[in-house]
Amino acid sequence: MSKEVTAEFINQNTVERAYRLAQQMQHNANRGSYSERLEAEEFAFRGMRAVRSKDHRTMIVLEQATEVLHKISNEQFGQYRLRSDIPESHRVEPTEVQMWREAYRMADQGTPLENFKWVYGCAVKLAYGF
Repeated sequence: MSKEVTAEFINQNTVERAYRLAQQMQHNANRGSYSERLEAEEFAFRGMRAVRSKDHRTMIVLEQATEVLHKISNEQFGQYRLRSDIPESHRVEPTEVQMWREAYRMADQGTPLENFKWVYGCAVKLAYGF
């Protein structure tokens, strides 16, 4: 029996854990042993297959994880970004938030990008368990 994807399951801890795993997989794909490279590529391909087929759970996870990252960003920067004396470069969302948002947008449009395969792999891990 599979887990239900809920807002309680997709939280700061689970998203950060999945993102760390994706970073490790990306590193292994480039610098790991042969078996590590194979495992990392399978991680990424699994994510790409899921978003190409518009797997319902994966798409929900992408959306919820993006919201979690946006919330974390707002908590960390708080009122700082809203001040008028802050330069525009300090008002920009962190790269991770932008990356997840764009990955979700592209997957939702039906045109997932290979550049986001690690994010998509994260979403599959979150959707179907570690």
